[in-house]
Amino acid sequence: MVNGGGITNNTVDFGNSWKVGDIPGCSGGVPPDCDFKSLEKEQRTSKKGCGLMLDKKGPFRECHATINPEGYFQDCIFDVCSYGNRDDISCRLIAGYTSACQEAGAVVYPWRSEDFCNLPCEENSHYNICTKNCPDTCRSLGASVQCSIQCQEGCACNDGYVLSAGHCVAISECGCTFDGKYYKPDETFFPEGTCEKMCSCSFGGIVTCTSFSCGQYEECRVEKGVQNCHPIGSSTCSVIGENNIYTFDNKKYEFSGNCSYILSRSCLLDGSKLTPYLIHYRNLLLNPISMTKTKIITLEVYGYNISIYFDVESQIMVNGIFQNPPFVLESGKLQADHQGVGIILRTDFGLVINSDLSIRVTVPGNYHSSTCGLCGDYNENPEDDVNPADDVVTFVETWKDLDSDPTCTTSESCTGVNQSCPLCPRKKVKALSGDDVCGLLSKKDGPFALCHEAVNPDAYFDSCIDTLCQGKGELCLILQNYATMCQGAGVEIKSWRSPSFCPIACQEHSHFSNCVDICSTSCSSLYDDSICPTSCFEGCQCDNGYLFQGRSCVLPDQCGCYVNTTYYKAYQTVVSDDCSQRCTCQANQKMLCEPYGCKVNEECVVLEGVRTCINVDPCKSVTCRNKETCQAQDGIPICVPDYTGTCLVWGAHTTKPLMTPPLNLRNLHICPK
Repeated sequence: MVNGGGITNNTVDFGNSWKVGDIPGCSGGVPPDCDFKSLEKEQRTSKKGCGLMLDKKGPFRECHATINPEGYFQDCIFDVCSYGNRDDISCRLIAGYTSACQEAGAVVYPWRSEDFCNLPCEENSHYNICTKNCPDTCRSLGASVQCSIQCQEGCACNDGYVLSAGHCVAISECGCTFDGKYYKPDETFFPEGTCEKMCSCSFGGIVTCTSFSCGQYEECRVEKGVQNCHPIGSSTCSVIGENNIYTFDNKKYEFSGNCSYILSRSCLLDGSKLTPYLIHYRNLLLNPISMTKTKIITLEVYGYNISIYFDVESQIMVNGIFQNPPFVLESGKLQADHQGVGIILRTDFGLVINSDLSIRVTVPGNYHSSTCGLCGDYNENPEDDVNPADDVVTFVETWKDLDSDPTCTTSESCTGVNQSCPLCPRKKVKALSGDDVCGLLSKKDGPFALCHEAVNPDAYFDSCIDTLCQGKGELCLILQNYATMCQGAGVEIKSWRSPSFCPIACQEHSHFSNCVDICSTSCSSLYDDSICPTSCFEGCQCDNGYLFQGRSCVLPDQCGCYVNTTYYKAYQTVVSDDCSQRCTCQANQKMLCEPYGCKVNEECVVLEGVRTCINVDPCKSVTCRNKETCQAQDGIPICVPDYTGTCLVWGAHTTKPLMTPPLNLRNLHICPK
């Protein structure tokens, strides 16, 4: 029966009638261009893939009498066909049949292999077709002896190791049991339901408790299942256009410069438990002739150096090596993913960097009065963000990186900070205040109306007037910045773009959407969607049947590999940290690794964002011409002539070739031959 009453024989109509709400990127119905009958016939006959479950002499032979495999087979065929005949899809369905058989007490024989549905296990563990369902843990060392539950396939700890919070550790590395709860070594917790006493677990099961209190801008609450002192509120600093800065306290100023600057950093942290961070920002001139520019923003935190390059692909480098988002570092302390038309970096302590056509740095409320840099001090007083108040250049220069290019420059722009800026004529202010220009931000029945309570548009409106009046910015960037702030606050906005007003051009197999869900409709989401944000942002959404791979939308069978919380594109090759292995992502979403290793006189280094082996002597890779010798200058091979000659010039001769005006030579000259 369909939702609301009635009967239908159409499975699609039946399923859609029970759909609850809309999820961006989610579609219902039968996948197009999928020949179910041919695939079913092929796998039923070959006994491969989904057909493995039907094989009367196969690994599931003793389960057939207990659980009919036909239904699992049909489900498997449907899903595999829907996702482009991918092996990993059939693996999930076969694993489901395996669990059902084992729960029913039927014997299942090994069916996985290195080439088919391989199940990798963590360190200190191994795969077993029949793993005990109540294994030994740090909290219950004898659990497996008394276990009467049916076994299931999975990873089991090696001898001498037990489970600790899902990981296999040596018994000597177990944590603590306190009030009936288990805690890992170095884990802190609040046992009384308040944040007035904090306890920590040490190796050997030792628990130490001390008095504790939350900071001025923190409160004790449970967030994502963890009780702790969590920050109250947050604030965002934005960089719009070339160098239009909106500080954490919403002070706007502008400057011209191509140096590397400290956009924001943690300051005055003595005695606090806040995590130190540093964010660099540079507006780099790539081509002085075409005036092509790009922005680079770099986050230093937890020992990592993560740079985002604002080119077509928004490339990311981690410690000098190019890396595809999404990825997770330090067990979730750092995460990167695509969001809307840009990149989002998130830390576990609440620092967030959004980068698309503009840059937005959000810090949690407990960093109040503990930041400095171009984004200001976050003390809710915009008047002290630029100091000295009448000299923007001097202020900006104080936050120039010490290792900046010595030829870089910082100069003044009309900012509204100093008194030299001309007033905007009333007539122009009136025109810019129209509902089709800056007035769109504050229009009471406009596309951003629902956001006004969450994000006050007044400062954005005033800044829009000032910026456009001076001809220093783009209306679309200003509106997009406010739209992103609204969506980041969890507020739904209405469509404000059109084909003739601030359009976004989308690539092949995608279309513009006001609420794009990139990560759960991406290639990486087929393997792990745990890092997906809860909010959505405007941008390009892949068409039905396609998945995001970077900025492109591809068919599922064109997706790459997701290994150890890092995504690799199909056919991408990477070298291990010690250059001992070179791995290539195959078209079947599997990494194929082979021995690599550096040769004699070679060293393992990172070169132009890629790890590789290079010769210690750079001249080994260069062939010079006859009578030239290679010399290494600053690590760069240079071919230098190994002889000189004498050129005698006398009289009143004039040389003309390549010289304008002509050059008169009247003396003796020595010149290279």
